[in-house]
Amino acid sequence: MGKKLKAVLVGLRYDEFYAHTLAVGYLKVFADADKHLKGKLETSLVERTVHEPIHAQLAAILEDDPDIIGFSCYLWNMVRVKDLILEIRKARPDLKIVLGGPEVSVRAEDVLREIPGADVVVRGEGELTYAEILMRWVEGESLEGCLGASFRRNGEPVSMEERPLIKDLSIIPSPFLQGVFKITPGERLALETSRGCPLQCRFCDWQNFQTTRWFPAERVIEEVAAVRRQASGVYYFVTDADINTNKDRALEVLSAWDRVTGAESVHWHLQTYLANIDEDLAKVLNSYKFSLGAGIETIQPAALKRMVRGFSRRGVERSIGYLNQHAPQIGIHLQLIHALPADDLWHYSRSLEWALSMKSDSMFLPRALALPGAEFGKYPEQYGIIDVMPEAPYRVLETETFSREEIEKVDLLAFRVLNTHKVGPLRRALELIGPVERPEKPAEAENTPWVDMYEHLYNYMEEESDFYKRATAWYESLDALGKIMDQEPLTWEQLPLEERIEFNELLARFSREQLEKTGRMEEWPAVGFFLKTIEAREMWEEVLRGKSFQLHIRKMFGDTTFDSRRLRWFGWETLYMERNYCRKGRQIHFLSTLMYDNFEVCETQRSLHVHVEETENEERWERLFPDEKRPYDLTVLSNVYWAIAPKIRPQFFRWLRERNPEPNGRLILWFDDVGMSEKEFITRKGAEGQTGKADWRECLPQLASELKEAGWKLDSDPVMQSATGPLNGKIQWVMLQAVPAAVSAGPGGGLAAKAVRRRAED
Repeated sequence: MGKKLKAVLVGLRYDEFYAHTLAVGYLKVFADADKHLKGKLETSLVERTVHEPIHAQLAAILEDDPDIIGFSCYLWNMVRVKDLILEIRKARPDLKIVLGGPEVSVRAEDVLREIPGADVVVRGEGELTYAEILMRWVEGESLEGCLGASFRRNGEPVSMEERPLIKDLSIIPSPFLQGVFKITPGERLALETSRGCPLQCRFCDWQNFQTTRWFPAERVIEEVAAVRRQASGVYYFVTDADINTNKDRALEVLSAWDRVTGAESVHWHLQTYLANIDEDLAKVLNSYKFSLGAGIETIQPAALKRMVRGFSRRGVERSIGYLNQHAPQIGIHLQLIHALPADDLWHYSRSLEWALSMKSDSMFLPRALALPGAEFGKYPEQYGIIDVMPEAPYRVLETETFSREEIEKVDLLAFRVLNTHKVGPLRRALELIGPVERPEKPAEAENTPWVDMYEHLYNYMEEESDFYKRATAWYESLDALGKIMDQEPLTWEQLPLEERIEFNELLARFSREQLEKTGRMEEWPAVGFFLKTIEAREMWEEVLRGKSFQLHIRKMFGDTTFDSRRLRWFGWETLYMERNYCRKGRQIHFLSTLMYDNFEVCETQRSLHVHVEETENEERWERLFPDEKRPYDLTVLSNVYWAIAPKIRPQFFRWLRERNPEPNGRLILWFDDVGMSEKEFITRKGAEGQTGKADWRECLPQLASELKEAGWKLDSDPVMQSATGPLNGKIQWVMLQAVPAAVSAGPGGGLAAKAVRRRAED
């Protein structure tokens, strides 16, 4: 019997965008459960990023004096893996080193020649092969006959026969259920509910031609429940080729995920073939918790045929119609690839035009890659690929139809479009002023008005603002891998308030000019109103900083402190500064696709969330009032009054009072004089006829009536707040207090209610 071995499995992520490497978690729990390895093997994980110092990674890997080291190899970490192996061999020449993952699996023997320090490469699915390798080493046996393994025989690389795919995925324990990963709020996780992909796309090296195999539905539901017990605010990237190919299972799993997480912040990003979405799936997906990533790649028939990509443009458009109708909250993420064989600059512009006209919530516009394991990488000349970058990320450099110069031009075009599209106010404004209709045959359209408008805006803003100048400089400084993997550090939210206000004014000027040019000035009130609401949200941050607001909020809070657990705060998801006023109480956040408050998760542990487009679903709103015993002395509604549709407001106010164990709990609310309308949120088309100004005095009778119906009464004089300095008075907020109707008016209270009655009588 061999000695007990120590193994270290290393997951090197590109950055902290995702918290754990799922592959090493699978390998550990599978090996731990193998009866042949019980008591003979001890496995630990080392999870780092490629950007950390190599000496720190080396120290962590060798800390427990392991006998075996396994690396999970991907496009982004191979350079660092090679460097680490060199250093490991200097320190421990006796170690066994195993490589696996998509970057090495498809070219195992070449990898063994290139990396002499590696002992074995695991090909394909790794759990069974890796466990057998460990068992043979524990028993002192050779690897001859170990299916799926490549190693050296007399110094020369050899490969054993392929190992059949695992038919029953339930034999693989779950690293989430086994507690392998420690989850903290706000993390991003990879979650797998199936393996395999039936498609045959020639640009992809991921499990093509495979029958889809599914993990048990009850398992993937329990995985989410187990993660939720550790932390809220988790973002899942579901790695399935398409969870929706099995409709009944998808309906069961997606509904259960939504149910077990309640109103807490959580998000699942699902890869899908959009044409698979029907009305039933669209209705289940109607939640801020879900987004769909769809690889469109191109709408050019010749390019689609060359890469063997099944695609129905009309089917996709039909499904997007279902989603717009039945799932207005879901985020839709479209991907196009440029520099594809048989595509060209002219046709790519048409694909991009079509994608922009679909008004998706986000986009990804990468250059084509010729990955070593894909048909493009194996046989580039067969597909019209003239030149490819020899190292990762293997970008296509030239094709028979795309010159080098044209590819570089499209690279920049894609960046400029993305850098505009990702900013919610910019994207939404352009959707409001963009073309009304799409051409019947977009792949053959003569003009590209959407693309032209995006480029025109970028040029316009680059001349007027440093924001785009800095963004362009950042992009030009990146290497090829960085252009794919790095997250842009320049974001709209990081700009100083004055720069955002100035940017908003530039956007308004640009939008008005575009509407004048196209003879659509009747649409300006809706566009102008939308931009005014954006400005109001930006300026609210300045109000929060003002001494006047800080003094008044302390006065209104009275004996309730910012650290009180008897405080409940309703506000917008992205306004982080407000959380200084509710540090330990219950936080309930509003989201809206209009404001682009989706695709992210909230790091505030156990905060509750509602999407303003859930107005028709009373059950969703009721989930904001869980059956809990905690009493609240004070409830704050911060800028959310306009976001609650009039039909739901009386019930909402009633819940605030009746679901509070404290019968004397007070209510404080404030709202701006812009007047965000119900229509703005529900239809995403703007509020026709709005001027961007609302008289709060006109709103008080309505508010008083809604509160009275729900058992409240206004109990304070209105107090006005505004930004300070040059922004003073541009937008104003009215602050009010209400108490349960059974509570007597306090000193000076009740004056506002009397004024409302007098106004109503007049």
